[in-house]
Amino acid sequence: MASHKPFENFTTEWLTEALRASGYLTHGSVNNIHLQPLSEVLFSAPKIRRLEIEYSKDAVGDIPDKIILKLAPKEKEYFFYARILAVMGNVPAPHCYLAKQSDDKSQALFLLEDLSDTHFQTEWPVPPSLELCETAIDCLSSIHAFWWNDRRLESELRAKVTKGNYWSGRINEAINKLPEFLDFIGDRLSADRKRIYEKVLSSSNRHWMPDSARNARTFLHGDIHFWNFLFPKDPSKQEICIFDWNSWDIGKGTNDLAYMMGLHWYPDLRQRRERSLLRRYHNNLLKKGVSNYSWDDCWLDYRESCIMNLFIPIWQWQRGVSSIVWWSHLERSFLTFAELNLLDLLQAV
Repeated sequence: MASHKPFENFTTEWLTEALRASGYLTHGSVNNIHLQPLSEVLFSAPKIRRLEIEYSKDAVGDIPDKIILKLAPKEKEYFFYARILAVMGNVPAPHCYLAKQSDDKSQALFLLEDLSDTHFQTEWPVPPSLELCETAIDCLSSIHAFWWNDRRLESELRAKVTKGNYWSGRINEAINKLPEFLDFIGDRLSADRKRIYEKVLSSSNRHWMPDSARNARTFLHGDIHFWNFLFPKDPSKQEICIFDWNSWDIGKGTNDLAYMMGLHWYPDLRQRRERSLLRRYHNNLLKKGVSNYSWDDCWLDYRESCIMNLFIPIWQWQRGVSSIVWWSHLERSFLTFAELNLLDLLQAV
């Protein structure tokens, strides 16, 4: 696979060999490939395509007629599908028919299960129903419980964390860009809010930083908003799935939760759902064997994780993410900061 133009070699011959090598096509060949436009793809992202595949009449094997082709930068998602999935067993992720990495490890290609017939995404940016939120929380808590203080986080996974987006890297980038951002934003951000950044960075309490954990570390998705969940159309037959694993990380579980709710929800909805969903998350951890982690521990972790949210819009801004995204995140992060009295935490160690 050419690392600079991975689509160059994506032909019927290439796909035939790939499916044969992975054991899904035991006889016959791929005759034709139809690339679907992004608007028709369940996964709406720039480097993802839906393929409809035509096989020769003599084709034999466990072969899909629809498949998702995804390209991801660097190594992290490849490592997830090639190594981490096997460790976790029953993982709520699309089945991967093929994971292939470029020689220089700058890009990876995946052939993933197309779940568009059995699953759905909710409409961005409208939050899901409470029932769907509970399903998502149950799914995420199972992943966190599985990896809770697992020694393999450090011995096997830690070295790959920086091979792509990771929270410490993103937040440090944002801190470095803060003066430039404040100059850019000018009087569109109040003086009081600008001083909050000063208080956060000058505080002796550094537990809000993504690499800090008072109680435990676990495996994080790293970009776990509700639109990275695929909900089953028939829950009696299918399970919920999570996709876009290119930013997985290691840290306290509430970093995922603060990103899901503290950053993405406005006060009215968050006030009605936040604590009940956090309680559900905490109870699920205990049911799955997590110990020495009280509700007070969980609530404190969550509040400190929400402090980190102040810097996410800055990172998005300096990376060229649309202002439709980062401007709303900026407002919600400050609203959460005020409502949860997070300034009080900066005075505690």
